[in-house]
Amino acid sequence: MTVAPGIDAAPRVSSYALTRWDKIAGLALPLVAADAQAWLMQEDIIGPWLIWGYAAFGILALVASARNWLSAVSASIICGANFGCAAGWIVAAFDHAMYSYFFVWPFAIGPLVLLPLASCSVNYRRALTLLQQKARLRKVWIAISTLCVFAIPLAFQVVETHWIGGVLTELSRNEPPRTIAAALRAINRYPLRFGRFAPTCAIMS
Repeated sequence: MTVAPGIDAAPRVSSYALTRWDKIAGLALPLVAADAQAWLMQEDIIGPWLIWGYAAFGILALVASARNWLSAVSASIICGANFGCAAGWIVAAFDHAMYSYFFVWPFAIGPLVLLPLASCSVNYRRALTLLQQKARLRKVWIAISTLCVFAIPLAFQVVETHWIGGVLTELSRNEPPRTIAAALRAINRYPLRFGRFAPTCAIMS
C-alpha cells in the first residue's frame, strides 16, 4: 500500500497527550487516595484537606497539561499548578507517614503514602514537560501558580487542625459540663465534617 507524498502513514501522537501511567497515577489513584482518606481516618484530623485538595488540583492540572496552550501565561499557570501539586503530594505523604500510625498504621502506608507519591511523580513530570517545550514561559506566573496551588489545601488543613485541636483540648480538660457540651456542639455544627468524628460526637447529635 502506497502513501501519498506529504501524508504520514500514521497520525502523530501529541507530546502533550496523557500516557497510560498519567491516567492511572494522575487521575485514578488520587481518587482512590481521597476515598481511602475518608474511609480509613474518619476519627482523625491528619491530612484530609491535603489529600482531598491535591487530588482535586492535581487532576485539573494534569488534564489541563494535556492541551497545547498557545498563551504563554496560561501554559505558565498550568506548569506551576503541576509543580504545586507535586510539592503538595510530598507534604501529604510525609504528614501521613509521620502521624497516621496513631490510627490506622500500617494500613495507611499504601493509599495515604505510596499513592500520593505516585501522583507526585506524574504532576512533576508534566510540569517538566511544559517547562522544556515552552521556551517563553513566564517564571513569575509559574511561581505564583505553584505557591497558590500548594498553599490553599495546606492553609485549609492548618486552620482546621488548629481549631479542632483546640476543641479536643477543651474536651480533655476537667471543665464544667456546659463547657464540654459547647465544645461538642461546635464540632457537630462544623459544616465541613463530612462524616468525620461521628463516633465521638454522636452523644450530642
